[in-house]
Amino acid sequence: MSEHLPSPSVWPATVAGGVTLLAFGVLTALALSILGAVLLVWGLYSWIQELRHGR
Repeated sequence: MSEHLPSPSVWPATVAGGVTLLAFGVLTALALSILGAVLLVWGLYSWIQELRHGR
């Protein structure tokens, strides 16, 4: 029986960067929180689209 593995993707790293900026921004500056939130949403959206379309 063979296992199906997803292809490599940049989106998990993008989501992780967004979470990191969001958390760091809570401690420092609102602008970093906003940037982190935008990066997080963009990464999640793109990652889900990639999974849905099987790219």
